[in-house]
Amino acid sequence: FQNPGVVRFAKDGTLYLSEGFRNKLIFFDEQGVFLRQNILPADIFDIWITPAGTYLGYEQAAPQYVGQGPVENFIRVYDRNFKSILELHRDSFIFPKRSLTPAQARAAITNEFLARHTALAVMGEKGLIYFGRSDRYAVDIFRPDGAKLSTISRDVPPLPYKKADKDFILKEYEENMNSMMKSEALTKEYLSLIRFPESKPFF
Repeated sequence: FQNPGVVRFAKDGTLYLSEGFRNKLIFFDEQGVFLRQNILPADIFDIWITPAGTYLGYEQAAPQYVGQGPVENFIRVYDRNFKSILELHRDSFIFPKRSLTPAQARAAITNEFLARHTALAVMGEKGLIYFGRSDRYAVDIFRPDGAKLSTISRDVPPLPYKKADKDFILKEYEENMNSMMKSEALTKEYLSLIRFPESKPFF
């Protein structure tokens, strides 16, 4: 496989997984014997098949070459033909300018991901779809056909980053940079450029 997604069971007991790069949804029986495959219209991964025959998945649209445009990410519910019937989340990412130093470029990427709102969608045992974002204390619940049922939420103020939080995260970043760059000077420059947002994500 090339960039396989999570292996899951369909309602009829078959195994399935999405395969990135080649845009396929592949099915097997319980013994692992190949059954069939569907060609996906886009790079859709981490797919869930709902009891209604619809799909929940993450989709990414990227330019052919780095620097040609933004990378767009989506969380969507699709019909049986993989036509979008509900868009739960969308965000985009632009790679740093090539004029930046390696440390500046990596710091720009890190700061982008620290500041952006992440999202998560999963399917429960009864086929309901649960969706949440890191910038709010809430979970939206949808039917497999994309209709919204309810929201579970609490009015909770965001928590600020404490020094201990930042130190813990920076230590992890430092270890990753040292293993990649093999340069204490580049790592020191990178860490000096990290900027934390005011508050932590809710998840």
